[in-house]
Amino acid sequence: MIKISTFNDLLLTVQAKIKTEEELKDITSKIKSQVNELELSSFETCTYEASRDLFEQIQYYIDDKELLNKLSEIIETKKIKKYPELLKPTYYPEIDSLNISDSEKLRLDKAARWNFRNYVSKNNIEKLSYPLSINDLKLLKRVGVVEKKYDFRCKECGSSCTVISESDLERHKRFWELQKLEKENKITNEQLDELDQLDKNGFYEIYLYCDNDRECSEIEIVNKKELDEYMNNVEIIYKVAKSPDLKYEKL
Repeated sequence: MIKISTFNDLLLTVQAKIKTEEELKDITSKIKSQVNELELSSFETCTYEASRDLFEQIQYYIDDKELLNKLSEIIETKKIKKYPELLKPTYYPEIDSLNISDSEKLRLDKAARWNFRNYVSKNNIEKLSYPLSINDLKLLKRVGVVEKKYDFRCKECGSSCTVISESDLERHKRFWELQKLEKENKITNEQLDELDQLDKNGFYEIYLYCDNDRECSEIEIVNKKELDEYMNNVEIIYKVAKSPDLKYEKL
């Protein structure tokens, strides 16, 4: 049984909650009204920190997309003025070593950051919120931001069987190359040691098992010829694998 004192306290708390919610509705309505009367000049004259903090609080109340974009641009300009390092790639500084324009470097830096951990191929590349072309991905791979991988698809149903990195696929090829030399008695002792190590690490075959509900055939690829014949069922994919440096994003 609830004590009278507890009941009264609870009633007061509920009444306070209702009052607070009503006040919050009034405040929200006032913010929306004031946002629509906001002048850009008021943002331009204040500090970067003040404009950033206010924008974070009001951005979801702004219905005018043009105003939203202009405010965002003003804040970004202020940020760059305070941190001129942002004129160069900051998420992935290695992009700065590429022989492309500064604007392209910044575009790639931003696109790579927002596609971090995504798998990208010619089949989904046009759906990216922050676009990247295949050539962009090749450039990013050159500086170690992106990894190239091979998605081995089932010949019978098209499902993915396994994804192998470019470096691992090269190790499989190397095993088969050394294996061929061994069979021809042309292998050196150093190469034989390399072959044994590749064998221990499982690079002697590519085993494909389809996990689909259908009863698809299991496949073992054990030489370069078989690999070449299967490549029509392999999709090249890229992954932004390196973690971005978020130091400046948090400022």
